[in-house]
Amino acid sequence: MRIVAATNQDLRQAIEVKRFREDLFYRLHIVPLHLPRLRERPKDVVALAKCFLAEYSRKFARGFKAITPEAEALLVAYRWPGNVRELRHVIERICVMHDAPLLQADHLPKELTGNAHEAQPTAPGVDFPIPSTGINLDSVVDQFTFHLVKKAMLMAKGNVSQAAKLLGMPRGTLRYKLEKYKIGAEC
Repeated sequence: MRIVAATNQDLRQAIEVKRFREDLFYRLHIVPLHLPRLRERPKDVVALAKCFLAEYSRKFARGFKAITPEAEALLVAYRWPGNVRELRHVIERICVMHDAPLLQADHLPKELTGNAHEAQPTAPGVDFPIPSTGINLDSVVDQFTFHLVKKAMLMAKGNVSQAAKLLGMPRGTLRYKLEKYKIGAEC
């Protein structure tokens, strides 16, 4: 069996403050690899975006086949503070909300383009465009819930009780969602 583990935490420091077991560190620390942040390797942005686009086009039965040069330029220019995970979620959101043969610049969220989406009627407090092809509401709600639960767990530094308070839900409900979305308490 081979185990591949990744973290953005300093495990040596976590060992010092007794947040990570030293023996487990040495069991896992066989071939350490340093992977630079996505913003440090802009050539990978488009390749990863195309890979995620193909994956989510299949998953959500969308017709995306390619990315326009204008959209590629915007993807490369963005700093990606959330790293590869943020890129994956942006492409997933696009595939949930849109369907077209080409991913275009106007499909990208406003934080990447600097422009707001086309004016559409909205309910108070809601800023989601609905494409004329429609959306899968259950999928969108699941995706939104996943992100909120993950963010609350990160803010609470893995403390389930504290994260449940942030989300205004009982601990048992949060534990169910952690299991459903396969989110670890350690985040």
